Amino acid sequence: MDSLNPGQKVALFTSAGAFGGAAIGSVESVWRIPRLGQELPSFAKQLRGIGARSVVVGLLDLFWSMCIDESYDVQHSIRSHDDVWNPFIGGLVTGIVPAVVKQNVVWGLGAGVAIGTGMAVLHYFESGDDKTSPLEKWANRYDYLKKD
Repeated sequence: MDSLNPGQKVALFTSAGAFGGAAIGSVESVWRIPRLGQELPSFAKQLRGIGARSVVVGLLDLFWSMCIDESYDVQHSIRSHDDVWNPFIGGLVTGIVPAVVKQNVVWGLGAGVAIGTGMAVLHYFESGDDKTSPLEKWANRYDYLKKD
């Protein structure tokens, strides 16, 4: 993900959200099929539901990706360090989005800690020298414990 510029990241997350929203809308349209003997919904009505869900989830992902990217950049400009705390604090701030959606502070705090931890772990394994891939870094994470 580091090879993508911020605009490409936002576009990637938005398109993934739109695709995921279409999938969720498809499942919801199947769940809404009425019981036997009732009138079936029209195909156009099902497509409207799928399209609406796709747009809503795509826009939420757009907002979320912009929050993640901007909060990380703001933390980097404030602290002037490129360490593991910038993505953690950025993820913690991004937890505001689920808090607003659920209207619950505990959800926001939990989501912020989870997002921050995930971003910090990703940042740790993506950082370092360019010669070592994140997979090699993961495989060699306990090498410092070995005695020479």
